[in-house]
Amino acid sequence: MDSALIDSAATQVKHRLNSLQTEIADAARSAGRNIDEITVVGVTKLHPPEMTAAAYQAGLTHIGESRIQETVGKKPIIDAYLSDLGVEPGVLCWHLIGTLQSNKAAKSVELFDVIESVDSLRLAKLIARHAVERGKVVRIFLEVNISGEDSKSGFPFPQPDETGFFETIGEISEMPGLKVEGLMGIGPLTDDQARITASFEALRELRDQISQTVPSLRFGGKLSMGMSDDYPLAIAAGSTQIRVGTALFGKRMQNAE
Repeated sequence: MDSALIDSAATQVKHRLNSLQTEIADAARSAGRNIDEITVVGVTKLHPPEMTAAAYQAGLTHIGESRIQETVGKKPIIDAYLSDLGVEPGVLCWHLIGTLQSNKAAKSVELFDVIESVDSLRLAKLIARHAVERGKVVRIFLEVNISGEDSKSGFPFPQPDETGFFETIGEISEMPGLKVEGLMGIGPLTDDQARITASFEALRELRDQISQTVPSLRFGGKLSMGMSDDYPLAIAAGSTQIRVGTALFGKRMQNAE
């Protein structure tokens, strides 16, 4: 990797991270929350490995990627980079935040510490099976389609008095090899802040309902919601984890899906 590029990028990312943390603190304070409750996942998808190295140098330890094939090429380079620094590669927590196809479940278990895009019982079963085979516990988020947009994946948002979703959550939470961290959602693609806020609040309320029925040892109750354009609204609504790419790393090398 290009060490000069890493050093230059790390300076920029550190500056942006400081600004982001100030804004997170302001949003948390306005909502009566503690900034320590909020984790930042730096989304490095479609950026070169040097940017992931820069993220680590800037102080980020949670890394988000969307594509299996991209991570296959990138993660070994970062692991070697960290080893050369005398740092255990496990210092970074790798999150899969993109849609996961069933035929890539095994590879996702190998590559990632957290899979945030579990959107079906079938996929959860596959991940659990591969995790057990590898002697690993994979942390997962259950993705819920909070926007109602057909272009978004996720479990359909349950209707009032609907029990099937909660039964599915209970079943997944008992699977060996899995630890259900919480719920993940993507806000609607709109400039209507009230609509975005409503979608985040709905996910928070759904989380609260699940927490009343699933023991905390099996359901972490976290909320992964909010990205570069809407994270202040997500924090106000109760997000415990935001996924930020452009605000930290600038424009990507190519258009993301």
